[in-house]
Amino acid sequence: MIETLLTSVGAGGVAGALVIWILREWLSERLKQSISAEYTRRLEEYKRDVELRFNDQVRLRRLYEDLAISLEDIYGTMPDQDPKKMAVTVHKMFALLALYAPDDVYRRVKDTFYCRDGKTVYARDFRPPVYHALRKSLFGKGTNLNPEDLVDNLETRPLPQNGAAPGEA
Repeated sequence: MIETLLTSVGAGGVAGALVIWILREWLSERLKQSISAEYTRRLEEYKRDVELRFNDQVRLRRLYEDLAISLEDIYGTMPDQDPKKMAVTVHKMFALLALYAPDDVYRRVKDTFYCRDGKTVYARDFRPPVYHALRKSLFGKGTNLNPEDLVDNLETRPLPQNGAAPGEA
């Protein structure tokens, strides 16, 4: 009888240990899968966020490049331009800035553009503060240039064809 009892208890203990081991493995596997799923979800979320921020930076850089080219076109040919066409170009520039540029960039461009009693300013007064605002928007603290560090206006003359230095021809 004691042998039967010991056999029953032993078999029950082994069966109980087996059930506990199976439950522990099952719970452990479920926990691993849950953690893995959460990790995968968060990783995908992070990848999407990085991609969106990258795309925003690319779009902003393209906008700023287009803006810079438009400004150079406007100011480079200002005396030859029809005022109505120039006004349309400037309005397009401000429309793009209003849609895509950060507030500080829009305000800086607007304030610089109208800094002379509501009248349009010339390139040498306009370029450095605007380009500085664009750089700050793109690079943040990564730029140490100030408006006075940026090129304001360049005038060029063709070099003489005979190879002489300028002014010696």
